[in-house]
Amino acid sequence: MADGRFLRVRGDDGQLVATRACFPDRLDSAVRQKTRWIHGIAFQCWDRLGWSVRPAELWMRMRDRRGPLNALVLTTAYLLLAIAGILWGAAMLGHERPWVGGALIDFLLMANMASFIWRSAVRFAFTAREYGWREGIWALWRIPLTNIIAIMAGRRALFAYLRSFGGSPPPWDKTHHHAHPVQLQASQRRASQLRERERTA
Repeated sequence: MADGRFLRVRGDDGQLVATRACFPDRLDSAVRQKTRWIHGIAFQCWDRLGWSVRPAELWMRMRDRRGPLNALVLTTAYLLLAIAGILWGAAMLGHERPWVGGALIDFLLMANMASFIWRSAVRFAFTAREYGWREGIWALWRIPLTNIIAIMAGRRALFAYLRSFGGSPPPWDKTHHHAHPVQLQASQRRASQLRERERTA
């Protein structure tokens, strides 16, 4: 049986050994890119490959195809958050609360909040460790932004999939990458060489 491991390894230059992804830096392009992933991985693979009865493979396919469910859960969560804010504001103005949760609801809310704080702290810590505290703060700001992208992409992928039932081919939402990692590395290298020349001149 093959053995797989997650390793954190640095090269001779001190940089982490990792794959650099090239994700679009505009909202519309990011939505199109994620739409392609959801449409292909969740809907089209569901059609072509179906599901497996083996527990491990079933678990992996569920993880890969959770995109549409994520979009639905996130949409519901943000709607409930908005409703809760309206009810809280109404209660502050003296209106009677129409519904009060019990002990179980309070426990679930606290557990979810604790989980969110923990995930946010881990996200900040690992990002700040590699890129500085400013990028760590930006990583926290990107949490709601990535949720919005997931909601928009899930809706777009679902409607594209439904259109395919009528015989139309799946659309190819091409995205343009203006800042490819190789180009960034080359520009950083040129800037470093220029600074070195200026220092030694």
